[in-house]
Amino acid sequence: MRLNLGCGEKPMKGYLNVDVVKWPGVDMVLDIEKTPWPFPENHFEEVRAENVLEHVHNLDAVMAETERVLKPDGVFSIIVPHFHSHLAFTDPYHVRFFAPETFNYYCDSGKVKNVAAKTHFKIQKIRLVPGFWGRMAPPFLRRSLSYVFGNVVDYIEATLVKSREK
Repeated sequence: MRLNLGCGEKPMKGYLNVDVVKWPGVDMVLDIEKTPWPFPENHFEEVRAENVLEHVHNLDAVMAETERVLKPDGVFSIIVPHFHSHLAFTDPYHVRFFAPETFNYYCDSGKVKNVAAKTHFKIQKIRLVPGFWGRMAPPFLRRSLSYVFGNVVDYIEATLVKSREK
């Protein structure tokens, strides 16, 4: 079973599509900021959040709830606007910004840990999706350039995996 959080007008086949608004194709209306979600623990093999987390006020609660409903070794697929991209600022409903390192706070990586979230993910992949100017930069330079120049990177694609042990 796979869960598509905040699917909006883009529901996906093979997923339980949830959104706060009853768009066509939405299987369940759910405000993901109200926890606990109506799903059992260890229920989904994948949770997807595309252009959703930047709208969330209590990210710690959403990350913890995602971990709860994911099976061990389950995948959390995330797409968010990069903090330096114009896309991060154009939507007046964005309440937070993301850098590639943001997800370290939710992972057992030995790096900075967000003790409030108490989540146990591992980073499987962080990919920087280039914007117009970034498509001209070689991939190995995109991260460095994204901190100096805007619009080198438009999005961050993160793949987190739920750790087996806590």
